Formats: sequence, structure tokens, C-alpha cells
Amino acid sequence: MASELHLHLDGSMRIHTLIDLAKHDGIKLSSYEPDELVEQIRFKQGMTQKECLNTFSTTLSVMQTKYALSRIAYEICEDQKNKGVDYAEIRYCPFLHKESGLKIEDIINSVHRGLKQGEKDFGIKTSQIFCALRHQNADSSVELAILACYYSKRHPEYQIAGFDLACAEANNPPWVHDEAFQIIQKAGLKLTIHAGEVKDSLDYLRYAISIGANRIGHGVLLADDEKLMQQAKAFGTTIECCVTSNVHTGIIKEAKEHPAKKLFDAGVKITFCADNVLLSQTTMRREQRIAKRFLGFTESDIKKCEQYSDEARFI
Repeated sequence: MASELHLHLDGSMRIHTLIDLAKHDGIKLSSYEPDELVEQIRFKQGMTQKECLNTFSTTLSVMQTKYALSRIAYEICEDQKNKGVDYAEIRYCPFLHKESGLKIEDIINSVHRGLKQGEKDFGIKTSQIFCALRHQNADSSVELAILACYYSKRHPEYQIAGFDLACAEANNPPWVHDEAFQIIQKAGLKLTIHAGEVKDSLDYLRYAISIGANRIGHGVLLADDEKLMQQAKAFGTTIECCVTSNVHTGIIKEAKEHPAKKLFDAGVKITFCADNVLLSQTTMRREQRIAKRFLGFTESDIKKCEQYSDEARFI
């Protein structure tokens, strides 16, 4: 089984869907030509994390209706299955889809409806991960953690698999959201945290591993600390490697600099993930090919990473 563990709903829609939704809702785009628009909004080598995150304003602008959320979730199921993925965890922040007045329950239900229909039509399994935003205050992350626990307990059919902390890492320490993490872990839900994705964030990564996060998003800086690598290995922490994304956000200059092989050879569990299919113009399978071409991974190594990925699934 092939599992995609790090996939953002708002970064993985089809370009034609983005244009269709914009036209339908009267939303202005910089271009309505697919190739031209992709070139304008996609992440590019050497951008900063902040510059990449600003691009989401375009995709989020068309994700403010129930129809849009369901359609995007549904199409992601088809696209993932067509790329050889059997299980996908789709992550998003429900609070980012309220601009047109949608209620939180409508947002979550719309994503659920699209995923469930996609499962039925394409034979894929999915689950949801709620993303708190690290630049927002602790009250916001606590509110989202409580929502995750509520839906997990009262509506298990929604497949709320776990909780994430995402968005701009620089100067936004994860421990601000410690109460939310405690709520999630006390409820028995799984936790992943974006960490070690930008320079000078090693302390953030140490914190994330120390509190027992099941997985780490990106974790590029882990290779800079031998002791921390051994701790991650001992804890069984799985690192969600997103090579193309890390080139785009500037933590590495080119794919061959990514430390995935160093982590793998040290016994740390790693997986390869797309992060954002549209905005980084990649897929999990493409990331695996990059690992073989530039990082020295063998086919056997990739199969081992797929095993790690299956073992690290939240559901």
C-alpha cells in the first residue's frame, strides 16, 4: 500500500478547478489561462517560506463555498489514486474557509462529503488532519483541538485522524500551542508538527520531538543534531520529507542537499510526501523519483520508506 501523509487541501487542487471556481464565483485571478496561472502562482526555487505561504491567498479565495470544498476534496481522491496512492491524509485549517460566512460544521462536512464520495468512486482511503496556525494565538489552536476531539469521538465517520501545527515557522514557537497539543494527546489523537523547516528553528524541532509528536512535517534541520536524530529514532518519530517544497522555501538550495538519506541511514523513519501538489507541481511518486535520482536511495530503500509511511498512518 502507498500512503500519502502530508498533503494540504488548499495547495493541491487542480488548476482547471481553481479557474472554474473563480469564474463561477466572480473572483478575479491574475490569469484564466491554466499554464500561465500555474507559472504565476507555483512555488519557485529560492523563495522564502513566507513568500510561498502568501501564494495560498489565491487558492483560498475560491475555497469559501461548500461546493468548492467538496469538489476539491473529491478530485484530490481521484488524482491521488491515479498516482498510485491507496491512502491519503488531507490536512487543512477549517478556520480559513469562513470568509463567505460558512459555519465550521459546514466546512468540515463539505470536506468529508467530497472525501467519502471520492473513496467510493475511486477505491482510495482517506482521513482528515486539522491544522492549527502557529502565528495565531493559543485560544485558536485550543478551539481547533477541541473540535478535532469532538468530531473524532462523536462523528468517527469523518475520520479525523489527527492534529497539525503549520504556517510560518520563523519567530512562531510551537510551545505557544502546548495546551492544544495536550488536549489532542490526552484524547488519544495523533499529532504531527511542522518543524525544522526554516533556519534557526532547531529548538522548535527539539520541542516537537520531546513532547512525543508522532510525526514531524519537513524536519530538515534534524540532520544537524546527532543527539536529536538518535532521540527521534528511539521515539519512533516519523519525518514527513518534502524535498521539492524544501527547495522552494529555501531551506536547501537544490534537491541533492536534502538530508533524507542521512536520516534514513541513521535509522530515522522517513516518508516522502508531496506537501502541495499544485503549488509545488509534484506528487509523492515524483518525490520518490527525486530521492532515487539525487539522494542515492535504492528501490529497496524506497520500499522501506513506504513501509514506514504505512506504519505511521494516523488511521
